[in-house]
Amino acid sequence: MANNTVTAPKGFLAAGLYCGVKKSGKYDLGLIVCPIGVKAAAVFTTNKVVSAAVQICKKHMTSSNISAVVVNSGNANTCTGKQGLANAIKMCSETAREIECHSHRVLVASTGIIGEQLPIKKIISGISKAVGKLSTSGKSGLDFAKAIMTTDTRPKQAIQRLEISGTKITIAGTVKGAGMIGPNMATTLCFITTDVAITKTMLSKALKEAIGNSLNRLTVDSHRSTNDTAKILAPGFAGNRPK
Repeated sequence: MANNTVTAPKGFLAAGLYCGVKKSGKYDLGLIVCPIGVKAAAVFTTNKVVSAAVQICKKHMTSSNISAVVVNSGNANTCTGKQGLANAIKMCSETAREIECHSHRVLVASTGIIGEQLPIKKIISGISKAVGKLSTSGKSGLDFAKAIMTTDTRPKQAIQRLEISGTKITIAGTVKGAGMIGPNMATTLCFITTDVAITKTMLSKALKEAIGNSLNRLTVDSHRSTNDTAKILAPGFAGNRPK
């Protein structure tokens, strides 16, 4: 069976599992890792109130090389003050420690209930377990997609395989989004992986244009989320000439 998940592009590993954030027992922690590092671009919510994860991600996006994304669902880590920021930083540092990279090379995202502190000890334990489950398999990619869901009824995934100047390219993505749907990011977390070789400037431009033509056109209740995030990761393994 073809792998149509975020692990389909060359260079990516993923994992998803239950660590104890959700009372339902459904998956609530996911990892995407590229050991050699990637160029990354991101688009965030335009809400004036933003989650701790968004605040930390904006700082870490200045890094030239990103190695991992760690995501929890079931708790938005929003309106949680200094402790919330400390917990978002802890998620990055623990992931970095497990995969042996600098914490500024880890991006973080959270989604779920607003105003409650993360059960950070459970998340730290989950990160260690998730690292042990990292794989390039389609199952691991699907597990990641399940781990970012909140009120979604099913995982949302898409893949495109194409050629650029005779070189085969793969672009894959997964998104979480249900309930509130407002303009400008549409209350979503979106993660895209691709093996295309591309400059960081062009990667950022492409993502912003894609979001502008898709997620930013959706609206139901006109409410913007505090956590909206879209990230694209590109290690350049396809070998095409970068633009």
